[in-house]
Amino acid sequence: MQDLSNNSRMKEIGLIFLIIVGSITCILFNVFVSRQLGPEDYGDFKVAEAFFYLFSLCAAMGGAAAAPKFLDQQINLGMQNGSWEYIKFYSLLILSVSLFLAILVLIMHELHVSIFDGSSFHAILIALIIVPVYSIYNLFGSLLQTANKIGLAVLPYAMGYGIISGAVFAVMIYLFDELNENHTITAVLMTISLLLIFNFYKLKQLNLMPISKAKMPETKSKWLAVSLPLMFASAAQYLLQKLDIFMIEILGNEGAVGHFAAAQSVSWIFFDLEFGLTYLFAIQVINAQKKGKENLISTIKGSVRFSLFCSLPFLIAIVIFGHEALIFYKYDSELAYKTLMILSFGYMIFLLATGPLIWLQYNGKQNQMVYLFIGGIIINSALNWVLLPILDIEGAAIATTISMIFIAVSVVIITIRHLNEDKKELSSLQLTNTIR
Repeated sequence: MQDLSNNSRMKEIGLIFLIIVGSITCILFNVFVSRQLGPEDYGDFKVAEAFFYLFSLCAAMGGAAAAPKFLDQQINLGMQNGSWEYIKFYSLLILSVSLFLAILVLIMHELHVSIFDGSSFHAILIALIIVPVYSIYNLFGSLLQTANKIGLAVLPYAMGYGIISGAVFAVMIYLFDELNENHTITAVLMTISLLLIFNFYKLKQLNLMPISKAKMPETKSKWLAVSLPLMFASAAQYLLQKLDIFMIEILGNEGAVGHFAAAQSVSWIFFDLEFGLTYLFAIQVINAQKKGKENLISTIKGSVRFSLFCSLPFLIAIVIFGHEALIFYKYDSELAYKTLMILSFGYMIFLLATGPLIWLQYNGKQNQMVYLFIGGIIINSALNWVLLPILDIEGAAIATTISMIFIAVSVVIITIRHLNEDKKELSSLQLTNTIR
């Protein structure tokens, strides 16, 4: 049993190692692009990238996040045909919401809303095409995650985003005399389209999504009752992470966006880690809940320790080599370095709350997550409004870090409180049964 546990932990460490390698390739892709485009075009690309990530979370309506909760039993019992009904329902929702978002963006462009009326508008149009592609890709990945194919669910995107996008962009350098943010976001579109095809192929190969009708135990309204709060929480979480980019675009200048984006891209390794840990911990938390409260508490504590084990070395490396990393972007300055340090600290603290966040997500506390993230966004926005004009991009980093620490600490407190209440109820029930 101990050998089995050690083998499982080695697989987890191996998965995290490959995610880190993928994160480094993503950083190198950003370095490559920033050196080719310059601060303004690179800033426009990062705005478009943030746009498609955020709107993809909205378009998915939480379907990918909720899939393990609804499909876990079906897939484990070999009743995979139910997954097709789930995928079909959320895919149609994704296409409908994506169309609505496209119309909304065009209206805002006609009304000359600043973020949709500048030089980045054409890149945002391409990002609109990415929204349904990326959303459905994540939906397919959630089936692989539910079937415990964590490597297949995580690694193609973790490794492929930087490598494939970089390769496509390199080909574009030879094909076009001059490159801009539109070429870069097009390279991303091609990459995610290839990854979508790969996921579809693996689902068919593993027979995880046979196209046939099936009677599902839950109604679609029940799916949405769980998935919609998860969508709001995920979108709010990502908006919290990228709010600075949008605020600097509105209150600052194009060059400032590029410099901030460089610092954020280096520190983004913490969110790549969160991406992998979320897939890893989700299945562990679901299984731990079936085995009792003590097992669940042990799993959540272990998730915090494992998150610290994975993230602390990178905080130390960024502190030591931060200037060298920014030099590659050609955006090294004391201001950019301080921004990088502040963001990295905030992101790492937030990463430590990954396990507790997942427990809240799958234990009916989705609304509390939404309220926390909305509170974080309000704090972040208010601090950005005050600090950006005074401290430039360093002020934006301070705003994000304070809001993330607020959420991380709140999540841990809420988790501890709920688990302690559940333990008291369980002890009381056991005592009553003993007396009887």
